[in-house]
Amino acid sequence: MLLAAAVHPAVAQSVPPAARMQGEGGLYVWESGDSVHVQWITSDSVAGTFKASSGSGRLHHATSTPPGFAHHAVFRKPRDSGYILEYGAAATYRTAISTEKRAAATTLPYSDSLYVIADTHGEYDSVIQLLRNAGLVDADARWSGARKHIVFLGDVVDRGPDVTRLLWTLYRLEREAHAAGGGLHLLLGNHEIMVMLNDLRYVHANELQLATLHGTPYHRLFHPRESVLGRWLAAKPPLIKAGDLLLVHGGVSRELARYSPQQLARTLAQHMRDDIFLAHLDTTLRITVDSAHLAEWESFLWGERSLFWNRSYLESDSAAAELDHVLEQFGAGAMVIGHTAVETIHARYDGKLIVAHPRQPAGEMLLIVGPAGQRRLHRLVPNGPPQPVPTLRTSPGG
Repeated sequence: MLLAAAVHPAVAQSVPPAARMQGEGGLYVWESGDSVHVQWITSDSVAGTFKASSGSGRLHHATSTPPGFAHHAVFRKPRDSGYILEYGAAATYRTAISTEKRAAATTLPYSDSLYVIADTHGEYDSVIQLLRNAGLVDADARWSGARKHIVFLGDVVDRGPDVTRLLWTLYRLEREAHAAGGGLHLLLGNHEIMVMLNDLRYVHANELQLATLHGTPYHRLFHPRESVLGRWLAAKPPLIKAGDLLLVHGGVSRELARYSPQQLARTLAQHMRDDIFLAHLDTTLRITVDSAHLAEWESFLWGERSLFWNRSYLESDSAAAELDHVLEQFGAGAMVIGHTAVETIHARYDGKLIVAHPRQPAGEMLLIVGPAGQRRLHRLVPNGPPQPVPTLRTSPGG
């Protein structure tokens, strides 16, 4: 049964949207109670059309919206494990939403090859070009990597103009890769946490305009309880162990080495469900919190030695002992990190630390081939064959 369909009353209809806001670039899906809200953008002030159906094609809802740039339809949440949205000026775009609760992997079995990309920061076109050159997606940006695996090391959001479009694409590719026997895995970085907690210092003007058109504060596009993308992000782990590789956004410090990947993922999930987290989103919420608990929450998410902010392995040339200790505790042979930008992807500490964040976001991607002891590192660029990754001597400041 259709509940409502309308343009959001707070939307600034006089502001024409940029072309990149079309389709998933301007999609916002959120839930309230048993209602699903779908908001989308059209390039011209026209009437919109909307359909929601099951995967088998059974129609749940169909409606139209009044002329405008921003459109808003509301319908009762289906009982299916997912639903398909068709929307636009003439139902031009199609997005599948999954309601299955599947725990994100924190460990992966050994694979002969693993792709890793760090800190892509809303650079949609560059990411897709890298994935195409690697054979992971086809000309239509659909998964073509079969049983291959790729890990995104966080910081998909902020800085760039196409954050929303990139997130929806990864949301889709994750399911397509899983269905093909492969995997797309996303870790959280410090910028995902910043945006979800309403720290918007690095949000691109295009993304802020999107929120204005939808009549909502930007951080609510990624609300961890209401937004489809927000719930998806909130379920992601802070690190993954793939074979003998430890992959993390910032770096694992000695203090956190006593925990397993599963324990760290559970801790992150708990902190993101915490009332402290929600109080950052709703300033009217009044909570009472123990000072020790607050300090633990802040240290895990914001501390300079946290999984999301740690730069210690690149700020000093004397971190070898700590790195060896962490790797031994995790039964790992190398740590792969993002977060700190370097001129080009390279290895340090005799190959035990692989730095995967090039200064140009999505300008390079890492390919790791072969088992421990025979491991070969390659850097992939948007065009051309893989290139070998150098191992540099450690030096202060990285």
